[in-house]
Amino acid sequence: MADGSAPVVVTGARVAGAEETAREARADLPQSGTLTAGDHDDLLNPGLFAKFARDILETLPPGLMPEIDTENRVVIEARNHLGERVPFANIALVRDDQSTLELQTAANGRAVFFPDLDGFGSRATFTVSPPGGGQPATRS
Repeated sequence: MADGSAPVVVTGARVAGAEETAREARADLPQSGTLTAGDHDDLLNPGLFAKFARDILETLPPGLMPEIDTENRVVIEARNHLGERVPFANIALVRDDQSTLELQTAANGRAVFFPDLDGFGSRATFTVSPPGGGQPATRS
């Protein structure tokens, strides 16, 4: 080479069984063009999500990630006087230590709380306020 560096030589060889292993790995993947995003709604299918989370946690060293029981959940559904779900309603949760956690309902009028994660026990007080103001409702 003109700059005095040695040429780089690249060689390769087939590893016995490598092609079959690659084919098997590709067989587990979805067909190209298949829409998989949002295949399962974690909030509507908590059992599927819990299994997914357990499978992931089993691959990690113990203690690396906190373990939260995602099947133990409280779903708050905000509805108006006509019984229609209220999207983006404000929800205030008074926890065991009297601190407040605030969330908004999703577009479907629901908010999901996880007692182990959100810090409340068997009883909690929720106050739901409509978006833009209005009369709040409190339930324990």
